[in-house]
Amino acid sequence: MKIDAIRVLNLFKFYKILIISFTFIILFFQVALSKLSILPSFSDELVLAGILLVSITRSFIDPIIKKFMQIYFIAFIFFFLISLGAIPHRGIFSVCLQIFIHLKFILFVSFIWMTLGVKHALKASYIFLAITIVFLFINIFTNDLFNQLFDTVVMKRGWGVRPIGIQADTASLGTTIALFGCLLICSFKNISNNIKMLALILFSILVILSTVRTALILIPLIVLWWLKDSMKSFFIALLFIVVMGVSLKSTDYTDEIIDITVQNIEWTVENPVESAYIRGIMLFFSVDIANSRFPIGTGAATYGTVTSDDSYVYAEIGLHNSRFFIDKEGIYDSNFASLLGEFGYLGLIVFLYVFYLIMHVPIIKGKYENNAEFRFVLYLLVVGYSIATPIFMNTYPAFILALVIVASYHSVAPDLKNKNNS
Repeated sequence: MKIDAIRVLNLFKFYKILIISFTFIILFFQVALSKLSILPSFSDELVLAGILLVSITRSFIDPIIKKFMQIYFIAFIFFFLISLGAIPHRGIFSVCLQIFIHLKFILFVSFIWMTLGVKHALKASYIFLAITIVFLFINIFTNDLFNQLFDTVVMKRGWGVRPIGIQADTASLGTTIALFGCLLICSFKNISNNIKMLALILFSILVILSTVRTALILIPLIVLWWLKDSMKSFFIALLFIVVMGVSLKSTDYTDEIIDITVQNIEWTVENPVESAYIRGIMLFFSVDIANSRFPIGTGAATYGTVTSDDSYVYAEIGLHNSRFFIDKEGIYDSNFASLLGEFGYLGLIVFLYVFYLIMHVPIIKGKYENNAEFRFVLYLLVVGYSIATPIFMNTYPAFILALVIVASYHSVAPDLKNKNNS
C-alpha cells in the first residue's frame, strides 16, 4: 500500500513538472509558435486563466502569493470601477478582459514564484538568455532566413536586415536583452566594478546588434546609478560613455537612428492625425483624452488596446478612418499611451504604483531581498519601455519581466531576518 502511494505521488510530481515545463515553453516561444500556426492566438489567455485559478488556490497557504493576489484583485476592482462608463459602449466582458490583460504581469510573477522560486528562476534566466543570444547570431549570419521562416516583413536598418531572433519579433528581442541585462548587471552583490563594466559593454553590444533603440535606455540608467557612489565610479562611467561615443560616432547606423527619431518627433508635433508614426499618434491623443476626461480616462477596452477595435473613442478624436486603426497596425505599441488613454492620470499613477508594490512584496514580507540598484534601474527601465512597447500587455515581454523580477531576489540572511523581525 505504501509503495502504491509513493508511485502515485511520483506520477503526480512527473505530470506537475511536465505541465509546468510545457507552460514555460508556451510562454517563451509563444510568438514564434503562433506565427508558425502551432499555437492558437488565444493560447496565452487560456494559460493565464489557469494561472489565476492556481494562484488563488495557492494563496491560502503561501503568504507571498496571497499578497500578490490581494494586490491583483484590489487593482482589478479599481480599474473596473473607473471603467464603468465604458461598459454601455464596449460591454462588460470586453472591459473585464482588457483589465485582465493589463494586469497579466502580476499573474506571471505569481506563477514563476510558486513554480520555479528564486533559485530556479535565475537558472531559467540564464537558459533563456543563452537561447536568445545563440539565435540572435544565427539570425544575423543567415540574414532574412528567420523572416521567411516566421513569415514576417523584412525590416532594414544600418548595415542590413533587423534581426527578430527566436522571439520572431525585433522589439521582443530587444526587450529580452535589456531586461536580462538589468538582472545580470544590477542584481548581484559583491561584484567588482570592472566585471560590471565588462558586462555593460557586452550587453551594449547585444543591444546594438538587436537594432532596438528603446533598449539603449538601459545604458544611461545603469550609469546614472553608478554616478551616485564616488568620483571613481564617475570616471569609470565617463570612460565608458566616451568609448561608446567614439565607437559609434559618424556610423551609418547611428546617423540612421538619429534621423528616424527626429523625423518621428517632427511628424507627431506638426500633424499628429496624418503622422506616419503610430506611437506618436497614440501618445499625443492619450494626453488629449486624459486631459478631456480628467482624471480617469475613457475606460478599459476603449483606446490603444487589443479589445478596443472600432471604439467610439477613435471616432470622437477623428482617427477611425486612419489606416493604422483599420489594419490594427501598431496601435498597441505604447503601453503608456494605452494606460493613460483608458485610465487617465489617476489610473496611470495607480498602475505604476501597483507595479512598484509587486516588486516589493517579498521585501515587505521580510524573507527576501534584492539590490536597490536593480530596483532603481528596472523601475525606470520599465517606465521608459512602456512608452515605446506594450511591455505589460503583450504576453512575452510581461512574462520575461516577471521572470527577471523573481530571479532578482535572494533569501535574507538569518541574522538580517532576525533583525527585521525584531
